[in-house]
Amino acid sequence: MQNMRLVGIILATAMLTACGSIEKRSEILVKTPLEKIVNKVSTRKLWTASSGGAGNTDAYLQAAVGKNLIVTASSRGKISAFNSTSGKLLWAANIKQVISCGPSLTRNSVYVVTANAQLVALKRNDGSVRWQVPLSSEALALPVVRDKVIYVHTLDGGLTAINMQDGRQLWRYATQSPSIMLRRSSAPVLAGDFVYTGFANGKLVAIDRLDGTVDWTYTIKKSQGRSDVQRMIDISASPVIQGKYIYTVGYHGNLVALNKSTGSMVWQKEIASISGVRIQGRTIFVADTTGTVWSIQRKNGQVNWQQPALFGRRLTNPTVSGNYLLVGDDDGILHWLDKRDGSIVSRLKISSKAIDVPVVTDKNILYVYSRDGKVTSLRILDNS
Repeated sequence: MQNMRLVGIILATAMLTACGSIEKRSEILVKTPLEKIVNKVSTRKLWTASSGGAGNTDAYLQAAVGKNLIVTASSRGKISAFNSTSGKLLWAANIKQVISCGPSLTRNSVYVVTANAQLVALKRNDGSVRWQVPLSSEALALPVVRDKVIYVHTLDGGLTAINMQDGRQLWRYATQSPSIMLRRSSAPVLAGDFVYTGFANGKLVAIDRLDGTVDWTYTIKKSQGRSDVQRMIDISASPVIQGKYIYTVGYHGNLVALNKSTGSMVWQKEIASISGVRIQGRTIFVADTTGTVWSIQRKNGQVNWQQPALFGRRLTNPTVSGNYLLVGDDDGILHWLDKRDGSIVSRLKISSKAIDVPVVTDKNILYVYSRDGKVTSLRILDNS
């Protein structure tokens, strides 16, 4: 890279929480300039719709895709539902509260969490409020629903199980949070009788879904370094379960594979990420904190390839589409990588604002959500 002209400087800002307040810490990364390419993937824009977005907040907002429906939320309290085929607005509601994360979508309901620590349930068909209940603190991880129970990971280090029908708390697991941590959290995942969640103290915890008792705990990396930021070991990415194993990655490392029944380590790799991992078959794909994309063998952690050409760009968790990986970046650009060798084969400017959340695919249709609240639907014309 020494013979490559480096242009543009990105101020990669980590939003941190410390002693009840929010701090900003910055790290300067020099972006690798994008090389000119001939796009190999053709797309056609089907529609675009907007609902407000995150604005200047650090809200974690997504486009939740369901059958014939896409639901979005803005930090200013607006929740909108669009027809996924046409982009036509079906309904809009305003809960008149600042939304910090969401929406999550189920068959009958939509869930968002507000900045003043309220979990709000709305009816999926018209956006009217079913109920709202207080949480122990704000959440920046999407609520997850299974078997009429909602699981919410809050910023104070808690995981709460809530009855889906009436919002009643069933149990709450609490862990001690470090003095400084990311303003981003790991959403829980469920398998069998357990719910698995990563916390800001670097621990991945397996919790009994029935009563909230701990089955096992694993620390993916010990805190070390001279500064507070160097000692941060947050797990902000959601774990992924594949067969007998669970995979997760931390803000300062590591990428680990564990036996999901016992919590024993199978392998680990010195890779750090806040966006998470994507698994397809025998391969793990991950975009690290520098913007390098990796392909890793799932069984042993060996590297298939790495692609550093997007260095300095804050990338989303990769999405698999046919023979390609899709990652969005902080300049609102969508990149296609050949998943076999990591070569960059196409790119498309989607928005003037960052793409913060993974692209959603539905066969040959892509839904891309950018930080300004814009949802863009694309049809892939050539994805061989």
